[in-house]
Amino acid sequence: MIQRVQSIFLLLATVLMSFLVILPYAELNLYDGQTLTFFSHVIRTSTYQEVSSLYQNTFPIIALILLACLLSFGNIFLFNYRIWQLRICLINMVILILLLAVMFLYYSIARFSLYLTAHAFKFPAIFPFVALLLNFLAYRNIHNDEILVNSYKRIR
Repeated sequence: MIQRVQSIFLLLATVLMSFLVILPYAELNLYDGQTLTFFSHVIRTSTYQEVSSLYQNTFPIIALILLACLLSFGNIFLFNYRIWQLRICLINMVILILLLAVMFLYYSIARFSLYLTAHAFKFPAIFPFVALLLNFLAYRNIHNDEILVNSYKRIR
């Protein structure tokens, strides 16, 4: 059934990760007045005159975000195959942990290789953490459904 609570958890995880595609997740202010803004697909430099240029492409981040979105959304429609849903939730959690590591890696490399005045993560940086939690909650509810179905098989 699509109207289970884990479907809502997976849909929320998909929506959060899709917001991460368009919103910046970190920002570094350099001594020369430039700002590095971290998006999922690119790191951009800009000055006070709003002249923006490419600093670095971040293809692994956008690929992991899109993969996590597709897995979460596709997992909603596998409601008849609870074991597959459990496995895909686990795979998606691993992908989200890998995404967090790659995001932090890009941020750390830029932070420690440049002279900064300020650095900060923005609010969308917590979206992968929340998506990870939502995937875990979906996993737990799918597992409870599987236990319930198996208990009915033993009664017959």
